[in-house]
Amino acid sequence: MSHLEILHEFGELQFARPGLNASPEVVAAWYRRKAGLFARIAERGGPEAADAAHQARLAATRAERVLADGAQQRLRAA
Repeated sequence: MSHLEILHEFGELQFARPGLNASPEVVAAWYRRKAGLFARIAERGGPEAADAAHQARLAATRAERVLADGAQQRLRAA
C-alpha cells in the first residue's frame, strides 16, 4: 500500500464516518474498517508501525464494544 493509497483510504474513512443515528452495526463496521487500515500501515513496518498496530487494536476493541453496547440496549428495550 503506497503512501498515496493510505491517504486516499484515510479520506474515504473520514467521509464514511457514521452519523449520530447510525446503528451499532454500521458504527462497528466503520471501526473495523479503521482497524484494517491501521493494521495494513503496521504491516509495512517503519517508525510508525508500533503506533499503527496500537491504533488498530483500539479500533477493533471499540468495534466489539459498540456491538456489545448495542445488544445490551436492545435487551433493555425488550
